[in-house]
Amino acid sequence: HQGTTRWRWQEFFDVFKAVLCVHRNFATSVKLCNVVSQCFGIGGVLLLVYLRAQGKLRAEPGKLRGELLAGAAAGVLLFLGSYLQTAGMIYTTAGKAGFITGLYVVLVPLMGLFWKQKTGLSTWAGAFLAVVGLYLLSFAESAQVNIGDVLVMVGAFFWAGHVQLIGYLSRRNDPLKVSVYQFF
Repeated sequence: HQGTTRWRWQEFFDVFKAVLCVHRNFATSVKLCNVVSQCFGIGGVLLLVYLRAQGKLRAEPGKLRGELLAGAAAGVLLFLGSYLQTAGMIYTTAGKAGFITGLYVVLVPLMGLFWKQKTGLSTWAGAFLAVVGLYLLSFAESAQVNIGDVLVMVGAFFWAGHVQLIGYLSRRNDPLKVSVYQFF
């Protein structure tokens, strides 16, 4: 059962790595920035079309500038997290990339401490269990750290920062609009 679960956990990372990382010199053969940007562009356009069709994306006078700036700030963190994770996957295994990226679950409440956010015991217990579970599912391979692991870890900090920023921005802006604008 654990083998099947581990396989499912790594499935996305394996497919992603197979599609993007045809060989170890991927970073020199394809501009990684272009790949991540194109993914964001496609996702943003699809989300924009869907929300416009639903009538959920109406501009409000006087709020557009703030929402665009909020979306840009969120987009920078989202892009850096995605870019670093993708770059790291060139040099590390899918299982290790999944484990390290999943550490953002712990990094979010840790970052929250710097902004005096209260975190209950149940959150810390859940974060601890998440780390243990991710480790058991993902770290069947080598425990040796390489440059890919470091890139993915730095990316996890950007993912956690993105979650914190979205929490902050959603209290001050329309979260739906920020979620669209962050892709552009």
